[in-house]
Amino acid sequence: MPEFMHPFLNVIVGFAGGITTVSLCVASYLISLYGMIELLEENRIFFKKFSKAVGVFVAVLGLALPLRGHPFYAFLLASWWCTLLFEKIPVFSLYQSLANGIISAIYWIPKCMDEDATLFQSFGDFTVFVLIPISFCLVLFSKDSEQLTARGNIKLSGPQIPLGSWLKKLGSTLSNLL
Repeated sequence: MPEFMHPFLNVIVGFAGGITTVSLCVASYLISLYGMIELLEENRIFFKKFSKAVGVFVAVLGLALPLRGHPFYAFLLASWWCTLLFEKIPVFSLYQSLANGIISAIYWIPKCMDEDATLFQSFGDFTVFVLIPISFCLVLFSKDSEQLTARGNIKLSGPQIPLGSWLKKLGSTLSNLL
């Protein structure tokens, strides 16, 4: 093979591998969200207790963040997730979750790109302090709004996330395409 083809093939293989990896990660995340919604439909009490356990887990790991050299506000973000998952501050909780998710992502994405941290540490921190709490909050808000509106003529004052129906439509569309 000619020497000039190696960089070209490396770019093509890297691009294809990157697209495949990102596609699989997004698909597995959406499947996990759908599984969490199904778990919430099956056993709401268990899911609520499990979300509180996740909140405690995030807060306990957040306690160790200042010991690892992270600023104190990283611990405050982790504690904020705990209060959201315990539903202790019910006022504007959807907006609080959105704000905390954006602030957490803004803080943790550059930390993931840090060359001093290992891949597993960066991936673990981003998963524990961003992805898992966002997932649980999304499922709690979507299911609350869908169940309440399906049971009767209850008007919800806050915004609603029809995540379950959106994921079902996405799944049926993908199954038709494949």
